Amino acid sequence: MERFFPELSRAYHRGSVAARLAVLKPVASFEGAEALGLLQKALSDPNSAVRLSALELIASRNSAVAVESLVARLEDPERSVRLAAIDTLGRRGRRGRKDCVDALLGALSGASLEAKERITDALAFGGGDGKDDGKGDVLRERLDEFAASPDLELRICLCWTLGKQGDPAVLPYLQRALRDPDARLRSSAAGAIGKIPGAASVHALLLAVNDRDPHTRAAAVNGLGKIGPQDDRVFEVLEGRLADPDAFVRNRAAIALGRVGGPRAERTLAECASGDRVEAAA
Repeated sequence: MERFFPELSRAYHRGSVAARLAVLKPVASFEGAEALGLLQKALSDPNSAVRLSALELIASRNSAVAVESLVARLEDPERSVRLAAIDTLGRRGRRGRKDCVDALLGALSGASLEAKERITDALAFGGGDGKDDGKGDVLRERLDEFAASPDLELRICLCWTLGKQGDPAVLPYLQRALRDPDARLRSSAAGAIGKIPGAASVHALLLAVNDRDPHTRAAAVNGLGKIGPQDDRVFEVLEGRLADPDAFVRNRAAIALGRVGGPRAERTLAECASGDRVEAAA
């Protein structure tokens, strides 16, 4: 079979887009360095369909060189190629490839909203399909390492990822982040906790509404609106935040009361709408 490789290589270099696409799969059947090199070359092909095909084929190769090639495609000019690279790195990461997880975490900072959501799916669930396959511990087992990282952007993005994962097991990490000196990290942690239902999450948010940073208070209030039960503690805190010095927090508190619902919330919001606190009844 090896004797056919030079012919395939010539066909790739001399062929049309259709010809280049046609030879990639046979090339991928070879295990040598020459075949990997040709697949890497195809990852930089001018045609996005060729790049996408090469990415899908090189994904099966378990080598550091293959991972580096996938990471490079995170900056591909074509959206479909970028998203495919994210999904592929996520699947490899869930199988224990630390370098793939690190690459995706690094790509979170500065990514577009669409790419960031796709990366958080890949990190939280091991792929871009949004389905938890039980391999979420790829992040959990490294939380102490991440908590000690000097990279603030990484820790902020990690909070977003953990919130989307929705696993109560990560609450200790997020609660620790709520005590961080940096307000952006505290706000991100509060937002993440608000996506994880449970009494421990509600307790953490009830404390976070007293944070000195208005963005953190707003995130905590918003979280209570999503996961807070209809009990006196939650109502008292949200009603108190209707008088918050920050207008955005007051607005979030009104919306959160509406989400929690119940007769008490309805009465409070009606009073706001009929009095001088119309803003809070938004």
